[in-house]
Amino acid sequence: MDGSAARMIRECEALITQLTAYRQDLVTRYNELATMARQDRVLLERCPKYDGKIVYYVRMFTDYEDGTTVNTSSQAFEGRDRRKALARFEEMQKQRPGIEAEKRIEKRSWEKLKEAELFSVSSV
Repeated sequence: MDGSAARMIRECEALITQLTAYRQDLVTRYNELATMARQDRVLLERCPKYDGKIVYYVRMFTDYEDGTTVNTSSQAFEGRDRRKALARFEEMQKQRPGIEAEKRIEKRSWEKLKEAELFSVSSV
């Protein structure tokens, strides 16, 4: 019984040492990110779902010099709220002059093929 308790104490002490080192690494990484050059980016993305519905996402990212990307905010709009998504995208651009902005709202190639197949079948 005493040997078991001694083993558990050694394991816990080793775990404490590992967690302390991990916390120190987190502080170092946080300080690197806080002082690193970064660029904010806003993305408007059209995402078709498996059930045929469309969702628009307006997302804000922070891109760091070392290649790290952090998603800082995200909003979802149903397909029928497309105009609201576009308005929110433009609003975010105006709030942050010089922000990198990207729109990905074109239909995907497989959607275009599916649409073409539907029209060719209905015209026969």
